[in-house]
Parts: sequence; C-alpha cells; structure tokens
Amino acid sequence: IFFRGKDKQRFYFALEAIIDRGLGLAVIGDNEFVLDHYYRMLLAKLRQNPDFDVEILLPANTENLLERFNGLVEEMTIDEARHPAGDKVPANLLIINDAKLVEMSQWTLLERLLSDFPGINARVILFIDRTYNSSYEDALSVFGRKLHRWVSETPSSEETRLLLEAADEHGFSLEARDLMKKAGIAISDQEAYLTV
Repeated sequence: IFFRGKDKQRFYFALEAIIDRGLGLAVIGDNEFVLDHYYRMLLAKLRQNPDFDVEILLPANTENLLERFNGLVEEMTIDEARHPAGDKVPANLLIINDAKLVEMSQWTLLERLLSDFPGINARVILFIDRTYNSSYEDALSVFGRKLHRWVSETPSSEETRLLLEAADEHGFSLEARDLMKKAGIAISDQEAYLTV
C-alpha cells in the first residue's frame, strides 16, 4: 500500500537509482510510521535481488561503524579494497533505518570510508525523520551526488480520500484504514468512502 499516488512512482525511481545507477538512497519524511512502512517495503524488494548483500546498520557509536567496515575490508586485500569494485563483487547495502541516532562525525567517517574503499562496493540507504533531525541536510551534503533523494510527505486529506476509495474498490479497505490509524492520519472525514 502506498500512502500517496506519487509515492509509488518515487518508490520505483528509488529502486532504479539503487539497482541501475549504483547510488545510495536517502528517504526523508515527517511521519515515522510512513517512513518505517516504506523501509519495510524497500528492504523486502532489495533482499529479493541476488546482486545485493543487505545489512541493517545500527551505528550506535563510531567503534561499531569501524568494526563493520573492518569486517568488509578483511574479506579482500587492501589493494582490492582501495580500487573500484569488479563486476562480480556484490553491492553491500548498508541500511540505516533510524538516522537520527547518527552523529555528524559518524556521517563524515562513513562517507570517508566509502570513498577510501570503493572495492567493498558499499552504499548507504538512509531513512530520515526530519521532525527529529533538523540538521539532516548537513549530513546528506557529506555524500554529495552519491545519494538519490526521495522526500515522502504525509498524505493530504484529498490524497487520503483517494487512497481509501482505491482501497475500497480493490478489497483492502481494512488494511488501508489500519495503516492510516497507525500513521496518525485522520480518516474520520473519509469514512463515507469506505464500504465495510
């Protein structure tokens, strides 16, 4: 289920950026539940792709981040790690679902490690709740053009109405209403569009 019609297109643009263009991804939103919903959808799609090693990165501190990178580098020689990855090296997708926990110094370190060791073929996928992290632009600027951006907005009342109409028409009204409720999106004005 996509909360907004535009989100379906943006979801597939994001996948294309990761799969075909070799970019990382930053999904930026203002609703934690909506971000988590898209995180789960994206994670499921990426795990189906045999060209990717998908890992949830929990950078509680700089030592953990360094330890993870050391693990990736240890799988090859330093010379291999410092040169661009070959075609047969699977991409390591490092997913950070709760980017507000990452300190600015860690963003800089993460980008430096990615740049210094291109042979490990690692990219980051970030989910950023901008309501908790007003300085997220500073963090993203560290990565420059290496990240595709997807800004996910909470649906407007009109977008909510359209979603619920479509959900009713296609037989997933209860699921859509449940998602809206969990995301804190008011549906009381929309209930006339649902047949329960």
